[in-house]
Amino acid sequence: MQLKDSKKIVLCVEDCGS
Repeated sequence: MQLKDSKKIVLCVEDCGS
């Protein structure tokens, strides 16, 4: 449960989710 991981996932979701 790290904030860094959460932030990385959010960025990936924007690019990977596209």
